[in-house]
Amino acid sequence: MENQKQTIDDLMNAMFDYMRDIHRCEGTIYRYRRRWQKVKDFMLDNKIKYYDTNVELAYLTSVLGDFDYHQLNRKDKELVNVINDSLGRLYSGKKSLFQEKTGLTGLFNSDKIPENKKIKRIYNSKNKAAHICIGNLGCKRNSDDKYPLFVLTNILGGSMSSRLFQKIREEKGLAYSIYSSNAQYLDTGVIIIYAASSPANAPRIIEMIKSEISSINKNGINETELDRARENIKGNIVLSVEDISSRMFRLGKGLLFDKKVLTIDAILKKIDKVGMDDIDLVAKKYLKPDNLNIIITGKSVRGRL
Repeated sequence: MENQKQTIDDLMNAMFDYMRDIHRCEGTIYRYRRRWQKVKDFMLDNKIKYYDTNVELAYLTSVLGDFDYHQLNRKDKELVNVINDSLGRLYSGKKSLFQEKTGLTGLFNSDKIPENKKIKRIYNSKNKAAHICIGNLGCKRNSDDKYPLFVLTNILGGSMSSRLFQKIREEKGLAYSIYSSNAQYLDTGVIIIYAASSPANAPRIIEMIKSEISSINKNGINETELDRARENIKGNIVLSVEDISSRMFRLGKGLLFDKKVLTIDAILKKIDKVGMDDIDLVAKKYLKPDNLNIIITGKSVRGRL
């Protein structure tokens, strides 16, 4: 474990030093270093050995552009080599995107698709509030379900006008916070519904979430909800263009994982094309009340899941 810690430290320090030389901005480097420290500590504390080198390629792509390794200058090649050498000491396996890009060897990439294990657990903690996380597997990045699933999670709990926010927080006053979201990866995705409440309200909130999911599966949604969700998502996308970090990660992930970068107009058109039938399809496919994973942490949480 100590060797793994040193290797990861060497790798990320080289990344940060390079970024500092390029940007001359200590503040930005400090913020990145703090974020990375939290991730690294979690990985090491939990003995997580999975470390996807595609993350490093995303960093490089955002800094160097769609680079050709053999055309890089000496300093840029040194950075790429540090990443390859560091992770090469940790893993070996199938050819990764990084390896295909650079022609270098010794990197790890997993093609294994995780399975939904239907986990249901309560963890007692010192927190006075109960933190509820309900989720399921979603779609992968290149799936046709990607944009309909974005719209569905927005309708369910993606804004202050969403079903869960209005019914559980505003009408019943049961939760301090409640929302839903989803994310896509190369092999699969994840759908998340989160709520924070008093421990006494946790069982009722879970039942109401299940009931709302069942209602969407049985009765569908209405046109007003669909239009409102599409406009909300499009507004957030347009606003995100003004944020440098959001732009960097969108471009990096597009080049790295999708092999292309969609324009903002193209993304907005895809969202506009999402219809009622698309929502019905993804709801029945990804949101089944009896197939959900439920985790609760809090003090004196009681009840059956």
